[in-house]
Amino acid sequence: MEQTSGYDQAMREHTRWWEFELSSFSRRSVTNDVLSAVGLVQLGRLPDFVARRRRIAERYDRGLAGVEGLLCPPPLPAGHESSHYMYWIQVEGGIRDRLARDLYERGIYTTFRYPPLHRVAAYGSDAVLPGADEAAARTLLLPMHQGLTDADVDRVVEAVRECVPALLRRSRGRSLAGV
Repeated sequence: MEQTSGYDQAMREHTRWWEFELSSFSRRSVTNDVLSAVGLVQLGRLPDFVARRRRIAERYDRGLAGVEGLLCPPPLPAGHESSHYMYWIQVEGGIRDRLARDLYERGIYTTFRYPPLHRVAAYGSDAVLPGADEAAARTLLLPMHQGLTDADVDRVVEAVRECVPALLRRSRGRSLAGV
C-alpha cells in the first residue's frame, strides 16, 4: 500500500491545503554563523530581488487587468515602495477554492498565507469581523518569487484569465438554477 503524506492527501482532496492552526506561540530563534553569512550575501542581492518582483507584479497587473470578477492590488500611493513579498488577487462568487484547485491542476501552486488574526486559535479571540472573513474567503496568492521567468508569469496570467470567467459562469449558473 502506498503511503502518502498529509500534504499529498490534502492535495488529492478538495481541501484548503494552505490552512494550518497555531495553538501556541513560538520561541525566539537565533541563527548560527554559517546561516548568517549566507543571509548577508542574500541581503546584498535584495535590491535585484525586489526589482525583479516589481517587474513580475507589473506583468500580473497588466495581464490581469479587466478580468471580470477579479480584483488586483491597487497602485501604491505616491512615495511608497513595496518589497512585492506577495501578489494577491480577490475573486467574487465563492470561487476562490475552486480556482486554487484548477490552477494547481495546471501546475500552478497558489496559497492563502495569513488567516484573519481573530481566527487564529492562539489569540483566543471571539471577535466578529465579517469584513475580514469576507476578504479572506476571496483572497488567493499567486506565485511570486524572483526566480519566475516572464513565461512563468504569462502562464499564470493565461490560466487565471481562463479559469475565473469559466468558474464565475458555472457559479452564477448554479445560483440561477436555485431561484
